[in-house]
Amino acid sequence: MSTPLTMARANSALKVLFPQKRVAEMDWESLPFYNWVPNDTGFYGRSCELPVRVGPHGGASNTFAPAQSMKGSSNYVHFLMTRVKKYIFASFDNEALEASERDNGAYMALKEGEIEGCFQGIKQQTAADFCGNGSGRIATVSNVTGDVLTVGEGDIVNFQIDQRIQSFAVNAAAAVATSAGPKGWMTVGAIDADNNKITLNTTDGDTAALDGVDSTTDKYIAIYGSVGNALSGTQAWVPGGTPAERTTTLSTTFKNVARSTFTSRLGGVYYDGSATGSIAEALEKAVARGKKEGSNPEVAWMNHGRVQDLSLDLGSRAVREPYKIGNFAYSSISFSSGSKMIKVIGDPHFADNDCLIATKASWRFHTLKAAPRLMGKQGNSDMILEPAADGWEVRIGWYGELECLSPIDNIRVVLPT
Repeated sequence: MSTPLTMARANSALKVLFPQKRVAEMDWESLPFYNWVPNDTGFYGRSCELPVRVGPHGGASNTFAPAQSMKGSSNYVHFLMTRVKKYIFASFDNEALEASERDNGAYMALKEGEIEGCFQGIKQQTAADFCGNGSGRIATVSNVTGDVLTVGEGDIVNFQIDQRIQSFAVNAAAAVATSAGPKGWMTVGAIDADNNKITLNTTDGDTAALDGVDSTTDKYIAIYGSVGNALSGTQAWVPGGTPAERTTTLSTTFKNVARSTFTSRLGGVYYDGSATGSIAEALEKAVARGKKEGSNPEVAWMNHGRVQDLSLDLGSRAVREPYKIGNFAYSSISFSSGSKMIKVIGDPHFADNDCLIATKASWRFHTLKAAPRLMGKQGNSDMILEPAADGWEVRIGWYGELECLSPIDNIRVVLPT
């Protein structure tokens, strides 16, 4: 007879398998931008203020009296930061655990595989949020045929089998789910990454028709429960889109700050390169625009397809070098921007026409304790007994927010298509 899985036994196994040090080292090569952003685990208290200097004191004069009349200080504002929450759960059937308990390898592999899958899942979804605007959008639907949804090239990587998803109509931080079906969600049944298509599992979730998703109005997709409450990603801090869309975004107060008073200092530098002849030209002109105000970026981020386009544009002129981030050395293409070489790196979560030329020191993932981590401890155990089922639950998550400490050191580029 199998020995019952006690709280002490379960906790011991989890401590061996997943100490927080191991979680911190558990990078995935497909998440370069997520791995690149530093994680500050000191977000304690109810909220925090993020001060940004809009500009130095500008009252210098060649005459004493006018200079004295303009005495003052530099101009500062502060973003008011509150934490966002994100969770993922693993469920273990007690019989399966007990049945495999005498084979230590199977017992450990069962738990290890499931929990590692949860850590990978929450990191992947957080990485997608890092590139978003707070709406929770993971995809934009370009076509609906029956229960098959076609999404963007850079969006297909955000889907997994059995995900529950919702549609919504306004791609903004204040987005509200508009799923009209009786269940309130659609379920991913199959994924065709070659053709960027999602087939819905209508047994578990609503059909596309019941949900109301379409390619014109209700066309944005988020994970169930994530519409309008995701972290403020790079598109929130340094908005892109068309010039008119960026103006509209910056005219709305963001975390206590009216960014329209000095858009580049408070919302990053913007360059519309959609009409330029090549990606290389757009990047060089964007950096030149940033240098006008002292911006000093280091790395240009875009999706892998556009990095390939840049490589083909440059041909033999492309300078390829490894760029170390965390546990991996990523392939990069360097280009000259005057006196500095800037590295271009591919990340699957950036949109097809979007590039962020960024400075690492200006970003941080500010969290309450480690992110992600095992949560919901019960006594001395990291596993929770499910009260309504014969099994166990493991909770993984984080509390925090993405912060941009110096928006001016980041440039949003609209790429030519």
